[in-house]
Amino acid sequence: MNRHDCNQRQRGPSPAHSDVSGLEVAGLVVAVGHGVAPEWVGQRVCALTDGRGYAQFATASATHVLPMSGGKYSAANVKALARRGRIVHLSPGEDAALQVPLRALMAKEAVVTGSLLRPLPDPEKTAIAERLRVVVWHLITGRRVRPVVHQCFALRQAQQAHRAMEAGAHIGKIVLTITSSFT
Repeated sequence: MNRHDCNQRQRGPSPAHSDVSGLEVAGLVVAVGHGVAPEWVGQRVCALTDGRGYAQFATASATHVLPMSGGKYSAANVKALARRGRIVHLSPGEDAALQVPLRALMAKEAVVTGSLLRPLPDPEKTAIAERLRVVVWHLITGRRVRPVVHQCFALRQAQQAHRAMEAGAHIGKIVLTITSSFT
């Protein structure tokens, strides 16, 4: 789950998107649609969806996720950034105000940018996912980059998972799990 799921619950349904939470999904491919190679069945994947991820089965058009936090950690992000590095915001997070220590940002010659992925057209999301597959995915499968998992909750405990995320004391992902015969 991610902070957007909590924000969506607090904000209420949107006519433009699914009112079922769950923008991030991960698991095994159990079936493929038209035009998708059958070799994907049985592969472990992660994806960014347009919602509906809080389910045993989900449909996705992208295969990779790059979650980012909002302005809450901007000072720490600048401090950790390499010279001429780039900070990319993909979600405003809980604290949408971006308070950046300007002198530190300038000293690092940094670039701060952002994008909202959800409203992008599917072809753009697919291009982003493909680029991540080429540039980043081998680092994950080779275990050179690993996600930090703070806590796992069963899907039926989604309310507790939301409370844990809203408390803001976690470092890493809060994961909703599903027990099925496919894992």
